[in-house]
Amino acid sequence: EKARGKSLLILLSGHPDPDAIGSALAHRLICEKMEISTTIAHVLPVSRPENRALVKLLNLNMRQVSDPRELQDFDFLSLVDTSTSESTIELPEKLKLLTVVDHHRKPAKLTAEFSDVRPDVGATCTIYSEYLAELSPFGSDSIEDTRVATALLFGIETDTDDFSLATAADFKAAAYLKPHVDTPLLLRVGHRRMAEESMTAIGRALLD
Repeated sequence: EKARGKSLLILLSGHPDPDAIGSALAHRLICEKMEISTTIAHVLPVSRPENRALVKLLNLNMRQVSDPRELQDFDFLSLVDTSTSESTIELPEKLKLLTVVDHHRKPAKLTAEFSDVRPDVGATCTIYSEYLAELSPFGSDSIEDTRVATALLFGIETDTDDFSLATAADFKAAAYLKPHVDTPLLLRVGHRRMAEESMTAIGRALLD
């Protein structure tokens, strides 16, 4: 609510990976529904071939920045898939840290208005899937819904090593996302896919 009508920067640290990209897209989707102007930015390039393929195939709009002056027009900062505001670029002093959502270990000092750091789940995309399930459930399967769901599922799969390290929460999130993703596109990215029937069965089992 503090950022309504303001400009928000979602900054990805390091080389953007699927978990960070999917989480950023979900964060932007939530912000759009709250009338918050949002930009996804990164400093380091998207390096891995499968990650570049994900960005290209989903036609994702992310901005690479190299000069602190490019960030002067933003009011608030959100971090996804990281718990530190330390970056490879100097952040403007007026940029207020608003939210932090991550699945890595929480640092000693965290001054965000809102933080949700859960080391007990396998991916930050899992946390954002829970947010969307409660706040804005996929229903219309619009282009944007499909884009976000696809990126979230790819993020979960990647960070859990094709689900071999997945927790119950990760499987539950994946089961929620699976009916809404662009499966042919995920196959083109080049990772193995779990059949929809298997994912649905796992999701039902976890809910029992």
